[in-house]
Amino acid sequence: MPAGTRETLEKRAAKHEVDSKRYAKEKDEIKRLAESYEKQYEQLNIHDDQFDMSEACFTVAIALCGVTALTRRAWLFRFAIVLASIGFALELNGFLGWLFHPEWLAKLLG
Repeated sequence: MPAGTRETLEKRAAKHEVDSKRYAKEKDEIKRLAESYEKQYEQLNIHDDQFDMSEACFTVAIALCGVTALTRRAWLFRFAIVLASIGFALELNGFLGWLFHPEWLAKLLG
């Protein structure tokens, strides 16, 4: 093998070895950072669920108001108001960062 080629290969091997050591050192730090992001994601996912539940309650309440206009049933309108109130409460929880999370509703919508 020519001397110039051998020197080039040795320089590349040394560079790769330095990079390998650096990556091994950074691996643990990157793993810790990724795990902290995963925890943050799980915490924020609760609020996403709150907004999804709120949207579902508002949608059903609006549909019930339409049916109420056609059938003129007062109990149906009251039920729509209750659903809209629950939707508003869930929306407020999401915006204020409260951790109210009805599991039964999340499973029903999931």
